[in-house]
Amino acid sequence: MAWTKNRNGFIDSALQMAGIVTVGNNSPIHWINKATEQLQAILEDLHNESVLLEVEWDTKALTASSEVTGTDALIYTAIRSHSATADNRPITGANWQSYWIQTGTTGGTWTLGTSYTAIGDFDVDSDTVEVSLAFLRKTNNDDRPLLVHLSADEYLAVPDKTTTGEPLSMYVDYKTASGTPHVYLNYQPDLTTYIFNYLKVKKIDSCDSSTSVPDLYKNCWDYLQYRLAYKMTFFGGGKGEGDKNRLEREAELLLRKIKKEELHKIRQSVESCGSY
Repeated sequence: MAWTKNRNGFIDSALQMAGIVTVGNNSPIHWINKATEQLQAILEDLHNESVLLEVEWDTKALTASSEVTGTDALIYTAIRSHSATADNRPITGANWQSYWIQTGTTGGTWTLGTSYTAIGDFDVDSDTVEVSLAFLRKTNNDDRPLLVHLSADEYLAVPDKTTTGEPLSMYVDYKTASGTPHVYLNYQPDLTTYIFNYLKVKKIDSCDSSTSVPDLYKNCWDYLQYRLAYKMTFFGGGKGEGDKNRLEREAELLLRKIKKEELHKIRQSVESCGSY
């Protein structure tokens, strides 16, 4: 069963456990702000350790590739999403062939600094930690086979990344500047109407407002409450070392339990969601 206490109610309880606020009194705003900072830090640590994750299906509609008119007056279609620089302008840029192929019907004015889109590569949702499974769906609900995952080396070894057809495989780059995973399909999609369906491992939403109620289970809230109470004892409350140690010890026991349960839950979710 989910635990439905909102952020400020949760912080009130942690401050009471830390001895900073007494039961029945409202928490002063400066203590709420300090506790919020500490809570966000705890949640970020858990996300970095791949704790507090969940699994769900998501979708991404493909966007038709951009077309421009090259300096030779011919039409070029983007084969790689990018921001326009002099280096990738067709056909005077030194590396334009890594971004464009000479084909298309519409064309258009190439403009420095413009973001150009290729249908075969795109960001997934920003909360995605991992793309576990993916397939393409046609408009008539014709689900295509699961896409084969390629490693970076396997994708780089593909001899011609401009080949058009029904995509059979994908490479997911997790080391992007933005931190959002970026998908590269192989082949370049032959239809603009494909819907990319993917099973993602994602972060659970953080407590970003006073009334937010993240989708956490009670054992997670128990850990966060003990951990937050322990951290807040260093800012006030007058708790002795014995009480501090008790809060820390209880938090560590709960964290071990959560890690064990989370690993089991994600494995079960991937297995059950695999049959789309």
